[in-house]
Amino acid sequence: MQTTAAACVGASLSPFISVGQPSDPSVRIGLIGVGSRGTSHLRGLLQRDDVEIPAVCDTKSDNLTRAQDLVQQSGRSRPDGYGSGNRAYRDLIQREDLDGVIVATPWLWHVPMAVEAMEEGKFVGLEVPAATTVEGCWDLVHTAERTGSHCMFLENVCYR
Repeated sequence: MQTTAAACVGASLSPFISVGQPSDPSVRIGLIGVGSRGTSHLRGLLQRDDVEIPAVCDTKSDNLTRAQDLVQQSGRSRPDGYGSGNRAYRDLIQREDLDGVIVATPWLWHVPMAVEAMEEGKFVGLEVPAATTVEGCWDLVHTAERTGSHCMFLENVCYR
């Protein structure tokens, strides 16, 4: 399931890769929230040769260090870590070297993090529930439409 989610995020970026032009074929993903679910996504992404993980974010230092160690143990460069406070994710999403982010945080943070990431031009893989209010759902829709960024819900239960 994680491999499929990673492939879908990568495929959603394909319109931005110029055909016939030399380009880097890899997708650069940052992860916001690398607790249990976020680490599951990270492990799936690390199985792919065409995915880079330049940055990870978590407010819990144990989670952050574990995620950085996993990336480094996979033979890749150790990602930058963001974890100083509830708004540390903002520094991650402002990075120019990310194509997209995966948000696997507590539900309360899903809408604001996804909206801010799309505002920064990032594609978003968003854990569910994506929003807990109808207003939050519309915020996601309107932001995606206005910015042209994609927001994919990472729901897999209905596909089993």
